[in-house]
Amino acid sequence: MAETLAAARRGADLIRQLLAFSRRQHVEQRVLDCNQVVRDMDRLLRRLVGENIELHVSLSQEPLPVLADPSQIEQVLVNLVTNARDAMPEGGALHLTTELGSGLSEANDTTRRCAVLRVEDNGVGMDAETCERAFDPFFSTKAPGKGSGLGLATVHGIVQQNGGRVQIRSELGSGSQFTIYLPLTDQPALPWSEPPRHARTQPQQAATILVAEDEPTLRSVIRRSLSRLGHTVLMAEDGARALQVATAHAGTIDLLVTDVVMPNLGGADLARHLCSQRPGVGVLFISGYSWGESLPTRDQSGVAYLQKPFDTRALEACVAELLATQRAPRD
Repeated sequence: MAETLAAARRGADLIRQLLAFSRRQHVEQRVLDCNQVVRDMDRLLRRLVGENIELHVSLSQEPLPVLADPSQIEQVLVNLVTNARDAMPEGGALHLTTELGSGLSEANDTTRRCAVLRVEDNGVGMDAETCERAFDPFFSTKAPGKGSGLGLATVHGIVQQNGGRVQIRSELGSGSQFTIYLPLTDQPALPWSEPPRHARTQPQQAATILVAEDEPTLRSVIRRSLSRLGHTVLMAEDGARALQVATAHAGTIDLLVTDVVMPNLGGADLARHLCSQRPGVGVLFISGYSWGESLPTRDQSGVAYLQKPFDTRALEACVAELLATQRAPRD
């Protein structure tokens, strides 16, 4: 599971951060409780920090309903926790807390109640000059290849987009504290429930699936996941190679699972070529983009989309749904 998350995020994080920073990422705001978001991310965050860092989570006793996109709040937490982890290369302690606060000002100079999310580490810390530039796009103190310089800039952009603010307190050699203030909403938070497609899939009839993905580790994870369910999996590192594999395969191909942005031939063109050669094949697009950014119009049955990063349960469930649709009796 950890390998799946790492591979999926490596292929999607830079795209998603660029989209969030430029505000082109698709946003679906809803009322959510910040406490519940942290609870649901607890296991992922613990795997993210590793065994040499102690993660302490303390949640507010009161609900903290805010109006925001859950995936954006998750992205903020992942970025801040990752930043804290990298500041403690030899291990340490990381504290994640939520509380009710009043750190936002109204136009009439009164303070507004807000949800407070705080991430505090005892790592290397930052000097005053670094703190001032921490939210600058592409600014990074990490070694080349170790960071895009967009993590904290993305945090700042998302929080501002949702009417909040970010505060930094840090001292060189004494760790850092990032505090997020988000305005509360009077609307009640909806019950938090995982989408049905993320449920563990049931055994299904074996199929032949063509996978086109240019990220080697993610490609391997997808192959193992689908093969474990009994499917025959044909692999390709880009769209052009996928068409060659399809041409060389004498049997049927039930489903295409394809990344959208790939060298040589992208997923949208690959799907059009393959569907013209093999009518009736299902298509599952996997991408860091949302519908409308670069994908073909979703105006036909047998076509679905799964946004990176995803786990194997989501992938398996989407594949099962598409295969069921393809095999359903037609009027």
